[in-house]
Amino acid sequence: MSITRALTLAGLASMVVSGTASAALITFEDLAGAVPGDVVNTQYLASAGVTFTSNPVLGDFGNAQEGWVGPSGPDSLAPGEGATNGMFFISDVVGLGGSTSILTVAYNTPVSALSFDLFDIDFSESYTINVYDSMGGVLLGTQMIASGDAGTGDGIVTRVGFSTAGIGYLEVIGSDGGSGAGFGLGFDNFNTSENTTVPVPATLMLLGLGLVGVRLSKRH
Repeated sequence: MSITRALTLAGLASMVVSGTASAALITFEDLAGAVPGDVVNTQYLASAGVTFTSNPVLGDFGNAQEGWVGPSGPDSLAPGEGATNGMFFISDVVGLGGSTSILTVAYNTPVSALSFDLFDIDFSESYTINVYDSMGGVLLGTQMIASGDAGTGDGIVTRVGFSTAGIGYLEVIGSDGGSGAGFGLGFDNFNTSENTTVPVPATLMLLGLGLVGVRLSKRH
């Protein structure tokens, strides 16, 4: 294969990756008969092989506070945010009255990628997100996100993702940074088998290389 063709295919591949459809997506919109405040635990074990082991509760946007206080009222997102977040999300209500909040998720069968949305990382809040092997003893990857980082803010949807083999356990630990005000964890759009967080610089680089390849091919 010529270098020109390889560069062209690389550019096309970047477009495909950035637009890949989600697989095994849990949105919490399909919990028949569930109401805000209900515990979410094994409801997705049979369909997606996932157990929410920290026993989070179901929350609904814009109504009673299950997760956080947004710019337009309890559990609300900023204008223009959350077009794909539907009505429901899950939250650790313990965090509403304390300085830490935690959510843990276990896989029945290890996966090589995952992604999800966190909401409303603002003020002095920060999150540490860890993925482990199926036994929970080997740390496979970690990310730290704090207020002020790109994609965070009041009522903002922040996408998090991992791509590494053998993920069996996810841990999300939030802190209010010692403010003492208390805060809530909001979690949604859990993709159980795909990392939908595409690194923008890498994608743009591949796209640029592809366009260069297309231009060079036209010259020959």
